[in-house]
Amino acid sequence: MDIFDIEKEYDKDYTAADIDKSTCHQISDDIYVVSAIGMCPVEYCGIIDEYCFYFKSRGETWGFSIAESKHASRGIDDENFQFSCSGRFTDEKSHAGYMPTEQAEALIKGCVALWKLGKDKDV
Repeated sequence: MDIFDIEKEYDKDYTAADIDKSTCHQISDDIYVVSAIGMCPVEYCGIIDEYCFYFKSRGETWGFSIAESKHASRGIDDENFQFSCSGRFTDEKSHAGYMPTEQAEALIKGCVALWKLGKDKDV
């Protein structure tokens, strides 16, 4: 799968249960990318456990969120996030839209790890 192909039905909503993981780009044991755009903006939609996630890097900043559905994770239909996190990539205007793939995927993995740490009652 070329992860930088825009999803054919980009605006279609889904939940994690709707996705066949075998058709996804797997970036860790439990993180699956359903669709991604490589630059301007860097954007990933995917699934983690029973949730959907959304990552976007544009302008000077990046953001990550986890929610019940794809649209909810993007803040389209619902703002009931399970988790959200954001940060500044650079002080240079528009540079975040060119974030390297490796860095975007490392941020996604780090955000998922932080989300899981916040859910773990045994820590």
